[in-house]
Amino acid sequence: MLIIIGILVYAQTLFYPFVHDDVVFIQKNPAIQTLDLKEIFLKTSDAPAKGLINLYYRPVLDVVYRLEYQLFKFNPSGYHLVNILLHIGNAVMILFLFRNFFKNISLAFMAALIFLIHPIQTEAVACIVGISNLLCVFFLLLSLLMVQTREEKGRYVLSLALFLTALLTKEQAVMLPVLLIFCERMINKNSWRESLKAVSGHMAILLFYLLFRKIVIGAAGVDLGSWEELKLRMMAIPATLLMYLRLIVAPYDLHYYRSTAILRPGLKPMSGLSGLVVLTFGVVRNFKAGERNLFLFGLGWFLITLLPTLNILPLINEYSLILTSEHFLYLPVIGVVMMAAAGFEHLRTKVRVLSHPAVMTGFIVLLTVGYFSLTVNQNTYWRSEVALFERMMKYEKDFARGHLLLARAYYFDHQLPKAADHYENALKRMNYYREHVSDLKVKEF
Repeated sequence: MLIIIGILVYAQTLFYPFVHDDVVFIQKNPAIQTLDLKEIFLKTSDAPAKGLINLYYRPVLDVVYRLEYQLFKFNPSGYHLVNILLHIGNAVMILFLFRNFFKNISLAFMAALIFLIHPIQTEAVACIVGISNLLCVFFLLLSLLMVQTREEKGRYVLSLALFLTALLTKEQAVMLPVLLIFCERMINKNSWRESLKAVSGHMAILLFYLLFRKIVIGAAGVDLGSWEELKLRMMAIPATLLMYLRLIVAPYDLHYYRSTAILRPGLKPMSGLSGLVVLTFGVVRNFKAGERNLFLFGLGWFLITLLPTLNILPLINEYSLILTSEHFLYLPVIGVVMMAAAGFEHLRTKVRVLSHPAVMTGFIVLLTVGYFSLTVNQNTYWRSEVALFERMMKYEKDFARGHLLLARAYYFDHQLPKAADHYENALKRMNYYREHVSDLKVKEF
């Protein structure tokens, strides 16, 4: 069922071209045609200086890009198919993972289905270079499934190898040891000492990765920027969290290059988040111990895996606008799905009619139809750069780079008056920034 629904909901993307970053990392990337593992893993090439390939240290991702090229050359359909299959594979693994947690196949299926067809996933699946999210989560989920059989040495070693592979695919994987410790505490109910011991192998892999990364590219971590900027980004975390949660609950305005202004966080988001926390823990108090632990583990999963992209890193679009992309939620949304499943399990014990097979089936059908239609519609914005950036500018009107991207798309679509208009709007916005900065270097830039 998951395989069939996954193929149907994303089938239209098989006919979509390379768009935006796809062009940079695949079509105009000369290195994609060679498969030199030494160059990829040890960064012996000067290609990154040319700005044409992935500037991150993600060697497994680079290998996959080059293997895809060997198979599909510059036919985007093949790349889209790989994305769809990876996404379906992740949903299937969530089915197995949640079946272990909830001991209820219907509940596990519903959770995996939500993950599979939720509209928030479109940016990671319909965009070809979104494979970095899909592939990283694929290896992380496999590692999680293997670590549950720790008593079998072969599977445990495989779990460690998969974790290292995930780290070499995307940096977000660094949070797996923290997630595993939380799992040991909340699900397995082990002591802190037992939990740390259980995760010692994954911690060793993480330390090895950081050391190896330091040797290869000269940096184990990242630059967090100035203290003043970091403080502003941290103050905007409540607004970002509320925005992400709202997108998951009500995904009506999904778009590319989503931005959050850090100069106007205000007290309202903080008050709203505080109220939500109090309400949530008030409701969870009534859950049974097992349901409560699963709900809290889901909440921890959401926060822990979102942390690397939660305003802490200087992911700045321009001026005071920080990047809050929807693909950042690809892994964290699993935690929200787990919270929803735990909440539904609690409701089933309180409202007997929800346990009836016909009611459960009807709910799953309604859920599928609703999310299926929303996701299919959201996919259509990836059919061209004009459609993608027109959708973006509907919500990011003060984004100078957005005006530039749409102007460029219009230019190559031979809509020259519209292109000129958006170039002019971009210039006005950049002049606005220039008038409001005091740093001479920034003003000159």
